[in-house]
Amino acid sequence: QSVLPVLSIFILIPPFWAMFDQHSSTWILQAKQMIPWKISEGYVIGGEEMQSLNPAFVMILVPLLTGVVYPLGGRFITPLRRIGLGMLVAGSSYLVVAWIQQQLAGGAQMSVLWQTLPYLILTTAEVLVSTTGLEFAYTQAAPTMKSTIMSFWLLTVAAGNGLVALITKFGGGASHDSSVTAGRFLLYALVTFAATVVFVIVASRYRYRDLRPVSKPA
Repeated sequence: QSVLPVLSIFILIPPFWAMFDQHSSTWILQAKQMIPWKISEGYVIGGEEMQSLNPAFVMILVPLLTGVVYPLGGRFITPLRRIGLGMLVAGSSYLVVAWIQQQLAGGAQMSVLWQTLPYLILTTAEVLVSTTGLEFAYTQAAPTMKSTIMSFWLLTVAAGNGLVALITKFGGGASHDSSVTAGRFLLYALVTFAATVVFVIVASRYRYRDLRPVSKPA
């Protein structure tokens, strides 16, 4: 009884992971078209190094959101609303990436530091979706099903990677020219926005379970 309602939520999460994992693939390929940031004679920031922004932003955003933003929102910021907002924010990061790619395709010379903005947006979405999803999975599962539910949450990541493979296969292969385009980035954004709309509808019908053990009278 506690598994199926949670799975109805989880089934809509893979598009988020399909987008999130692109920061370690297509975003790096995009950065190769940009101007590296030279810090010193022996150290240059390129696409690979820009990935370090993700964990750095996580360390800042987790205490900021959990310690300040969520308490200010009170009961209005429910776990499912956080996840829905996170998916919307994630899609927005790809609008920025698509804009950058459009400028590059038009011949503009852009510093790799322009990717700081989509990294910040995407990491904010990660904190809203990933940490909240783990909390939601654990609290909504019956005591005997917590491990099972957590495994299904991890399965959404695998499903997201499978979705990337399908989009790549039917979108013209895995070549640089077909994968790193403004159109492909917009496609990821649209898929996530569509999944977000469905998620909001499904989440609005979800009834939170109070699985705290009932104390027996003395």
